[in-house]
Amino acid sequence: TLQLAARNNVVVKFVIGRKGNINKLRILETSGSAAFDQAALGIIRKAAPFPSIPPQAASASLEFETEIGPF
Repeated sequence: TLQLAARNNVVVKFVIGRKGNINKLRILETSGSAAFDQAALGIIRKAAPFPSIPPQAASASLEFETEIGPF
């Protein structure tokens, strides 16, 4: 399975834009498995679109960094 091929959790960074779209998505640290890394990116892509950021929010985008994986 993909999890067995990964040696670490993959660390991803993504930015959500004002309308809930993903503006940036990238891998900061690989899991050691290209297939698992791509699956993790796919999880985030499938979660979009996110709720819109309210106009009164201080920023027009939100930045997230998270680990995805079995470890």
